[in-house]
Amino acid sequence: MDALWTMTRPTPQSAPGETVISLFEDQVRSTPDLIAVSIGDEEVSYAELSARADSLAVTLKARGVGPDIPVALEIDRSLELVVAILGVLKAGGAYVPIDPGYPAERRSYMRTDSGARILLTADDIRRSAGSPPEQLPLPDPAAFAYVIYTSGSTGRPKGVAVEHRSLVSRITWMRERFAPRPGDRMYQHASVSFDAHAEEIFPCLTSGATLVLPPQGQDLPDLLAAGIDLTVLDLPTSYWQGLIGVSWPERLRLVILGADPLRGAALTTWYDSVGRDVELINTYGPTEATIIATAATLSPAEAGGRPPIGFPLTDTRVYVLDETLAKVPTGAEGELCIAGAGLAHGYLNNPGLTAQRFVPDPYGPPGTYMYRTGDLARTREDGALEFVGRVDGQIKVRGFRVEPGEVEIRLLEHPAVRRAIVVARHDALVAYVVTAGEVTGEELKVHVGATLPSHMVPSAVSFLAEMPLTLSGKIDRDALPDPSAPLDSALPATPMEEKIAAIWAELLGLERVGVLDDFFALGGHSLVATKLAVWLTPLAGRHVSMRAIFDNRTVRDLAAYVEEGGEHVG
Repeated sequence: MDALWTMTRPTPQSAPGETVISLFEDQVRSTPDLIAVSIGDEEVSYAELSARADSLAVTLKARGVGPDIPVALEIDRSLELVVAILGVLKAGGAYVPIDPGYPAERRSYMRTDSGARILLTADDIRRSAGSPPEQLPLPDPAAFAYVIYTSGSTGRPKGVAVEHRSLVSRITWMRERFAPRPGDRMYQHASVSFDAHAEEIFPCLTSGATLVLPPQGQDLPDLLAAGIDLTVLDLPTSYWQGLIGVSWPERLRLVILGADPLRGAALTTWYDSVGRDVELINTYGPTEATIIATAATLSPAEAGGRPPIGFPLTDTRVYVLDETLAKVPTGAEGELCIAGAGLAHGYLNNPGLTAQRFVPDPYGPPGTYMYRTGDLARTREDGALEFVGRVDGQIKVRGFRVEPGEVEIRLLEHPAVRRAIVVARHDALVAYVVTAGEVTGEELKVHVGATLPSHMVPSAVSFLAEMPLTLSGKIDRDALPDPSAPLDSALPATPMEEKIAAIWAELLGLERVGVLDDFFALGGHSLVATKLAVWLTPLAGRHVSMRAIFDNRTVRDLAAYVEEGGEHVG
């Protein structure tokens, strides 16, 4: 089997050095009987987890998997996913994580572009159990560990290739700073399609801690309401903000934030509500820098301003540079560039884009490179970095990195759309279109959702006669109107419907909500749904689950659910 990697790099050879697999195996030998993974009532020891991964690795090696051979994983958060990741790495291959909820066309593109000849599902992992044991060599630190796809401005997602040695550099820092240890219970929240999953899985399983997975059909708000025991949480900032005010686990000692800019007001609410000593760490880092590149330990003193993204990790260099790549003075804004041991190798099968974004490091040792993030930052007097915004048009919505151009290209593929622009409004993705035919906003959402994941489907579509232009002829983004919400639904008929409609209006920033309006069509998303579940639970006197909100999408249906049933609290 040939690997389809077209990046300029030496062929990996057997070499000494640490990999995440060597770190994991050291832990297995040290604590074979400790619980490695917990999911509901099921618990798997370190020794058993290693044995299951070995069985899969034997099967994969028999199918030709070795250094730099990509293996696609289309598996939800589960024990099978953890076994699959470890099994592919033990076989020497590189895993390509693909969210099984993505549209079929996008999943197919990722498999083809990565060169993955093997696709693993949860059923495949279960069938591999019991393969005869075999002595497996450790992976080469210079080989690829994984490839993760991010949104691309050309209309196609781009694969970021990360080597074992880059991943080990990050995991080593996390093990030192987060200090996971036997007795810790670390929750696995991130989808496999985002590199935050590696920040949750690998530091945990190389330190003797227990990785806690949600049972099928449940998510973190449900588990918190049920009193789950957790000590470490790693969450997108927006998701965390939606949970402020819930009952946190008694043993919780550390919360790690990232993906979204953090506002000082959220810190005030956090420290007012937690009332006990839970360490809060704010992190920053693009996928191209292997998960994170900087970190800051937060305190109540940061609540009055812009909380920092902190200082560079060990073996990481960061620069704030102007257009000529010269360093800017302290306090001045510039592009944040990252160099050092954690840097990804580049973009898979895209040497042109790799050369554009991964450039020679003018301040590092000869032959080293730095990544131009496209993010604006400045350095404070104390040396900490502050995130300011973006240099280009890339945006972040609810923790997801989105290239508006990719969404615009999909909109323009619809025969009725003549012009399209996509922007972020109130932490939601909004599309503005000029059409040359009859089409509805819902039809355009369905059209986009057929090829793009749900976080890239606009929450609202506004129709314009023409795009507003500046004097230079460019689209005047400041003149784009706020999207109007549908207001033609029936009025609330019961006290419960009135209460829920009022809550929706406040959460979604709308003047009025009708009882037949769809929560998600109005701009709701999973993070707002999390907050809605928290708000409805005391109103109902019962636990209102996330699944209930997804299943009861109108005010009328949700009011009936709250009044008639649900899981009783405590």
